[in-house]
Parts: sequence; C-alpha cells; structure tokens
Amino acid sequence: MLDAYIEAGHFAGCSTRSFTVYGPLMKENHAIAALIAKTLLHQDPFEIWGDGNQTRSFLYVDECVEAVLRLMRSEFTGPVNIGSEEMVTINQLASMAIELSGKNITIKKKHAKKTFVELDNNIEKICNEISIIARGQPRNP
Repeated sequence: MLDAYIEAGHFAGCSTRSFTVYGPLMKENHAIAALIAKTLLHQDPFEIWGDGNQTRSFLYVDECVEAVLRLMRSEFTGPVNIGSEEMVTINQLASMAIELSGKNITIKKKHAKKTFVELDNNIEKICNEISIIARGQPRNP
C-alpha cells in the first residue's frame, strides 16, 4: 500500500522492519530480559523452547532510532530491514546470561510447536503454512 501511495506521488516514505530491539524499558517477556530474569531467579534447570538453535539479530534501541532518523532524512523510499549482521542463537544467549550471572545452572530444552524455522527457511513451505492458516483450514503439523 505504501508503494502505491509513493508511486502516485501522494507522499515520500519508506517502511522499516526492526529486528529484536532491546534496551531500557523493554518488557519482561523480551528474549533478553526473560533470560536474564531466569538467571537472577536461579531457575534451574534453565528452560528454553526448542533446540536453542533459533537465531536472532539483536539491535540496541539507540541504534534503531538512529537508523530511522537517517532514513527520514534521506530520499530513500524502499523497504528497509534494520538489524545487526551478527546472528546469535538462543543457546548462545542463554549461556552468556548464565555465565554473566556466575551461577551453575543447567539448560533444559523444552519441546516447542512446529515453527517456520523448522521448515528449513523454505519460502514455499512457509507461504503454504501462512496460506493454510489464513484460510482457517486445519493444519497438519
């Protein structure tokens, strides 16, 4: 829709997608805050969903704001992903939180429902899943 408005000359703009932004005032269910809370509460075993190989691109809020401000000052009109090039697995994040806490906590992997990541990042499979969900049809997990 944004592209249509831009092409029609109604206004200039761009759309952004920010990846896993963290910083002050983030909610307790945010990945980083939740993992830190688990270590501070000495939750043992330390449970994580899935196999822990899920990756995230973490971005500090100040860097995200700076990117948006730069885009607003530019003439760029396309879609933009705002994130870090460094990918961190949930296993790495959990290990880091435990190490920084100085506590001896074990990590337990909790079985998770099928995710799009488990579809091997196959865009055709992902689109098919989304289409099935959108039509309200039963899924075969």
